[in-house]
Amino acid sequence: MKKIINIENFFLILWGLYYTQGVFIPQGSIISRAILVVYLLISLYCMVKVNQYVRLRSKYVRALNFLVLMLSVYCLITIIINQGEGDQLKAIYLSLLPTYTFYYFIQKKQISENWYRWVLIYCAAIFGVQYMVYYNAMQEYLLEAEEGFTINVAYQFVALLPLLWFWREKPMLQYVFLFFVLLVVLSTAKRGAILISFLCMLYYVSQSLRNRAPSQKFGYFMLVVLFLFVLLHFSENYYLNNAYLQDRWEGTQEGNSSGRNYIYPKYWNVFVNSDSWEFLFGHGMGWGRGHIGQSAHNDWLQFLVDYGLFGTVVYLYYWIVFIRTGTKDHDNKTRPIICSVIIIYFMATLFSMSYNAIELPASICLGYSLSEQKNRRTKLMSG
Repeated sequence: MKKIINIENFFLILWGLYYTQGVFIPQGSIISRAILVVYLLISLYCMVKVNQYVRLRSKYVRALNFLVLMLSVYCLITIIINQGEGDQLKAIYLSLLPTYTFYYFIQKKQISENWYRWVLIYCAAIFGVQYMVYYNAMQEYLLEAEEGFTINVAYQFVALLPLLWFWREKPMLQYVFLFFVLLVVLSTAKRGAILISFLCMLYYVSQSLRNRAPSQKFGYFMLVVLFLFVLLHFSENYYLNNAYLQDRWEGTQEGNSSGRNYIYPKYWNVFVNSDSWEFLFGHGMGWGRGHIGQSAHNDWLQFLVDYGLFGTVVYLYYWIVFIRTGTKDHDNKTRPIICSVIIIYFMATLFSMSYNAIELPASICLGYSLSEQKNRRTKLMSG
């Protein structure tokens, strides 16, 4: 019972209830708000605890501190000046703070790999509920408009992929789940998520082959060939029988970028035509979306307009440290996990939004990787 009733499972339950509002609890109700408050308070407490002990802080944690602090200050200024409701700060905290939470949880106790495997199934179930809620809500629109639509939970399913590394001893189950995720992402017709999921698949296959013993490589290679054959065959049939996906692909070839070819120049023109103060420190959080009409669908342009050159340098520093944290990790156990997270969210910075959209499975993987790296450093220093 103690293994089931613990703080990390309680935190997961809060997350699951909040992200399935409208199914298990009323959406926007006092219950959902109370859940959000408790969830964020736990996250803030863990952030303080991680930074309270210098030994827990890594270069990545310091870079994350700078980013969270900068975004918090900008958001609070925006709330004071514009009397906003703080929705942007909520999204940022939901995205960035859980990394501290699981780093602290994992440092406090050793968590078995079975727990991470269970988390994969649990998170997939929560995202599945979100998928069905969104799909059902769009059915009336689909019938009236007689056209296809994208399902905005694609990136949530992509975020499950780093957790697959905890099933490395069960390759058949790994590939079954990888196949499932790729098919779900394909069904959403989100081109960016489809691209990222296939990049993750290629990275996963290459690293899995690399880390197998010579005696296992032939059998594993045949498993990979079978997987790719089935995936390509199914994907081809799905594409040929999905007119909307064909339209999306043909539109991409013709340069249709869902308005990005108009949005990007607008954001860039705002930045280069800013006065000195706005050029350096930006127009303020949410300014671009409020004045241009929609978000940039690109983190770097969003940062240049909202936070200026200063904020963009902070964000660039965060990513340099993040990438170095993954690429300099020589441990075969943690390097693929953290590099998978980097692939997903760095690619998302280029044609979507990343800093305010990191999903809980990715935060768990980051917390685990940072904790393992810290433990190895401790052993080396004590040895």
